[in-house]
Amino acid sequence: MLFNKLFINSIFKSTKTFSALFSVFMLLVTVSFASFIIKNKVPDQNSETCETLNDVQKVSAQNAEKYKTEESQPEKEELRAVWIPYLDLCIQNFSEKNFKNHYIEILDKAEKLKLNTVFVQVRPSSDALYPSKIFPWSHILTGKQGVDPGFDPLKFMVEETHARNIKFHAWVVPMKISLNKNLCETNPCVIWKRDNPDKFQKYVIKSEEYACYDPQYEEVRKLITDGVKEIVEGYDVDGINFDDYFYPANNLWVDGKQKASSETYIDCEKREENINLLISEVYRTVKSVKKDVLFGICPQGNFDNLKRGGVNIDTWIKNEGYVDYLCPEIYTNSENPVLPFEKAVSDWKKRCTNEKIKLYAGLGLYKTGTSQYDNGSWTKSNDIIKNQIEFLRREDYDGFSLYSSVYLDQDENQGEVLNIMKVLN
Repeated sequence: MLFNKLFINSIFKSTKTFSALFSVFMLLVTVSFASFIIKNKVPDQNSETCETLNDVQKVSAQNAEKYKTEESQPEKEELRAVWIPYLDLCIQNFSEKNFKNHYIEILDKAEKLKLNTVFVQVRPSSDALYPSKIFPWSHILTGKQGVDPGFDPLKFMVEETHARNIKFHAWVVPMKISLNKNLCETNPCVIWKRDNPDKFQKYVIKSEEYACYDPQYEEVRKLITDGVKEIVEGYDVDGINFDDYFYPANNLWVDGKQKASSETYIDCEKREENINLLISEVYRTVKSVKKDVLFGICPQGNFDNLKRGGVNIDTWIKNEGYVDYLCPEIYTNSENPVLPFEKAVSDWKKRCTNEKIKLYAGLGLYKTGTSQYDNGSWTKSNDIIKNQIEFLRREDYDGFSLYSSVYLDQDENQGEVLNIMKVLN
């Protein structure tokens, strides 16, 4: 019994020793393994998930900031304009009340079509629709040039237009002089002819179509520029708009109904130099008075005609200090043999690569619904202008202008107008 007891105690002691040694051994193994993990940075599933979550949060934050920046950028506003020529402002039984009511009716039509800009002809032909110190009152108001209508039509039109949240660009014909023999005694060209015939012979060019001021002379350029300046100084206009009347040979229509002028006093290179001087001086003058007022030109859509008239588009595009926007008058459709619409639009876009200059297109609403033009092709459908607007958008144009307000409610083109409304509402 004593032997058994001693044996058991011996075994027990040995077991305790072994157990202690085993515990120490396991502790060393655990510490070594932990050190290995830490040294080699072996991630477990939870740490991997945390790192992934952090990465996602970082990307989300970056995207949120990106979207925030993108949302803060204003969308490009599409110009939706219409020309309002003096012919549409000329009314029978003229009176202040009748004139104002008539203009309000025009704005009603523009507003219904969701247009946001009007180009209003306020200087038709060496005359004015406002109390000018330089040019006489236009005959389109009272029927006789130089007669005060008793109110300021331009002031009223600007205020009424802005009340509709529509922008107002004063449309000026810079060089053209009416061939009407009833020019009043205060018209600049009449003053020159009376007081200084030699100056008149130099400063005024006559052609079969019309007469025009010649901007190769500093005094002529000052006359035109001062006329623009008094508009910008005196009225809250959003822009000054020149049309396509420059030298007479420029007045060529793609329909071939008008012949080129026989006037050949000035070669093309000299014409371009003269026109560029005028345009740059007008631009500087506008910006010196109100830098936010835009200055734009609506040239013909045919590059060949522009060249003959002294218009060098490339100079205006490639150099600062000429224009804020261009709105070529592309009054054609796809079937026009001289100037197919899509080709003309693409050619202008390829040429106008200056991002600082807005590019619009003038659309020939006046041709719709009638067989007078392009061999009657405008009567084949009533969604031609609508499709042209959509094509301009695909070509990344900045907007368009319709010619003209007279045709916003004519019976023959109401189908076109209704379809235009579908892409503007």
